[in-house]
Amino acid sequence: MSTSPIVSTLDEAIQALDSLGLSHSPQSNGGIMCQCPAHDGGDENCSIRVIDGKVAAKCFSHGCEYKDIMTALETQMKGTGSGSNVVAIQSRKPKAAKKSNVDHGPRTKEAEYSFTDHQGKWYFTHIKFRHLKSPVPGKKSFDYDKSYPDVLGDLRESDMMPLYNAVEAFQAAKKGKRLFWSEGEGDVEALRGVGEVAVTTHAGAGTPPRQGGVNLSILEGAGKVTIIADKDKVGYSYAKRVREDLMKAQIGLGGKIEIVHTPLDKVGADVSDHLAAGLSLEDLVEVPEDLLETDEEKAEGTVKAVASWDPIDLTSYLQGRIEPKHPEFLVRSDGQALWYRGEIHSLHGESESGKSMVAQWECARLVKAGCKVLYVDFESDPANIVARLVNVFQVRKAAILEHFTYVNPAVDPDTNHAEAIAWGQVLSKPYDLAIIDGVTESLTVAGGATKDNDSITVWGRRFPRKIADYTGAAVVMIDHVTKDAESRGRFGIGGQAKMSILTGTAITVDVIAPLGVGRAGVLKLSVGKDRPGNVRGHCAPEAGKDRLQEAARFKVDSTGTVPVIELTPWEGAETGGKDYVRIFAERCSAWLEAVGGQHTFNEIAKPHAQGGVGGKRPTIQEALAALVRSDYVSMTPGKNNSKLYQHVRQFRGNRPLDKGNGPETPEIPVKAVPVRPTPAFDIPAETCEEHIVAAEDEIMGCYECTLIRQVEEVA
Repeated sequence: MSTSPIVSTLDEAIQALDSLGLSHSPQSNGGIMCQCPAHDGGDENCSIRVIDGKVAAKCFSHGCEYKDIMTALETQMKGTGSGSNVVAIQSRKPKAAKKSNVDHGPRTKEAEYSFTDHQGKWYFTHIKFRHLKSPVPGKKSFDYDKSYPDVLGDLRESDMMPLYNAVEAFQAAKKGKRLFWSEGEGDVEALRGVGEVAVTTHAGAGTPPRQGGVNLSILEGAGKVTIIADKDKVGYSYAKRVREDLMKAQIGLGGKIEIVHTPLDKVGADVSDHLAAGLSLEDLVEVPEDLLETDEEKAEGTVKAVASWDPIDLTSYLQGRIEPKHPEFLVRSDGQALWYRGEIHSLHGESESGKSMVAQWECARLVKAGCKVLYVDFESDPANIVARLVNVFQVRKAAILEHFTYVNPAVDPDTNHAEAIAWGQVLSKPYDLAIIDGVTESLTVAGGATKDNDSITVWGRRFPRKIADYTGAAVVMIDHVTKDAESRGRFGIGGQAKMSILTGTAITVDVIAPLGVGRAGVLKLSVGKDRPGNVRGHCAPEAGKDRLQEAARFKVDSTGTVPVIELTPWEGAETGGKDYVRIFAERCSAWLEAVGGQHTFNEIAKPHAQGGVGGKRPTIQEALAALVRSDYVSMTPGKNNSKLYQHVRQFRGNRPLDKGNGPETPEIPVKAVPVRPTPAFDIPAETCEEHIVAAEDEIMGCYECTLIRQVEEVA
């Protein structure tokens, strides 16, 4: 052999292989697989490619040393340190190929398919064998082996695998080009042969995207995705699942996702058969939806909508077969729950308000009951979470290991292949409850901004919505609120989209009495949103401009050895509660009727001892607005932007009152005030057990009793 210069490029390696008469084939990672020049040729089981500007070589069948490979290519090693253009891939003996468990006798290798991530990093090679004697007469039979590198071999033997032809697909998607998705690697190569870019999962229909934990985000931006189904039951099922997973991942929606097949009249015909028959891709035809139905769907007589813009069959809803959602989690002592399965919720409050403890208490309750819980923690660490579960909530360690999944992410799941695999594994399991502790931190990790509504919306679809859709869990996001109580609103700190992405309830946590060791703490939980609508009706009346309704009190008594924790109904629920707007509306109506004429708000809201209605001014203002909306009182402009209120018709507690959400009739009538009371309001108010009304830290005088006594005296 003559001496050749150092192989410094892939082209030079190919020239050397050609001069030795060794075969080679291009790979999707930019390198080649070739017959190894260091042993007796055989199959193409030697990888040569460029890594960091240097030529790398490795034999996967015999474990030939790098130096032997390069010597066989008539190269001389002139230094292996800085300045050398050649680098060896790890020369340890490769992991043995993972072989098929089914033995159908002699077989011959048909093809090899190397799987890489979208950056060209090689993960494994799929080796396809054809059986010389098929177990099914007249039908070809295949099986597969996998060859792994020694690095990360255990990871790559998991069920989470990359897409085939990921590099080309990633580049094409970034340019907004059309992508094809076929059932097998051979079909991908057939499409590459006609100048198209296609992908598939390893083992084709045996591993659909969701099951395989594929990182579909690398296809983001594709203008159109065409799924080519094989013409058989398995092929149609695989194509349908690919479409569903692409839609959930919001992939290809810039254009269209379609499912097509060949017009060839042959069971099992694929795109390779289609092209081999001389047909073009334009000859592919759309698959009718009824072919994509499962046997179960056909038996039910309904077709599941698979596109978000498809009209939905409402028959099941109209016939009452699909019931409205009812909450199942975060259950009060009276049995009423506050969180819905499969929906997204928010639990927000000030720093150290106890919101995480509320969520962890429900986690502990479910784990004790044998339910599955996922905890995605961006704020704390496993030591603190486990300590609270064991020491505070008294959860057995064995139950935690079996039913509690804890994740403490530091980067976005699309950062690298290992992160994407882990994210896929999380989504592949069912959960009853999923907690996302730290929304702001999670947004930051994902590259979003707290006040950017677009970022929040995208994050909501990629993260909490995916968890809810894939795992079926009730997803609860723990978030902070602004320090200013007047401007914080009904949702967490940041953009309004934080409220719009919620499909369950939004609950605000306020501290009534601080939690802590040796203390008896109390938190107030108020509902600010209830999209399904089956929680608000079990809460206190609305209060304040944000329409918050107190839903529960979270009580933690830590004065003893073991904390005593309970979630009770809203304050006053045990006695029917007090609707203060309705109470004060009745008082204002009676006052205006008795006094007569027009009066300003300040005159009406004077303390009781000074002849006014007395009480909290915001509640009086809200009561007057409700009376005006309901036509019990008229309001006209006065001097200096004041408002003048005047009696129109009598309001009593059992009559409809529009408090800003439309007219409503109270379920529990408030005791009526006698008609035609005297205007002499200088008589001191009395109090009684039946009519006491709490106003912050003072007890109001009993206005009802005062009016009753005055009427009796006049009579």
